[in-house]
Amino acid sequence: MAALDLELETYEPSIVQGHVLTASRFKRIINEISLLFSEERNILPGLDKGRGDIIVAGAMIYKVLLEMNDAHRMTVSDAGLLEGIAYSAGKRLPENFGDFVRL
Repeated sequence: MAALDLELETYEPSIVQGHVLTASRFKRIINEISLLFSEERNILPGLDKGRGDIIVAGAMIYKVLLEMNDAHRMTVSDAGLLEGIAYSAGKRLPENFGDFVRL
């Protein structure tokens, strides 16, 4: 969604990372891409191949989260689910964890 907002020709993680996407712009993009067939979404510049069939459903989850939290913008991260899990797990590790295990 950030790549579409930024109108990137090819996906650039360093440009996407930290991009602030407003809720109004996010909703506008959802409205635009939901009118397209998945084959048409698959060829959008900046969108990874094969994402056209899932991008709208994934975006709708974020739309609901924005609305539930009365948020007006989001900061985009290029990190994936595994990085998020590792980050969250790391925050719960005891301070002396490194004394026992070399990371």
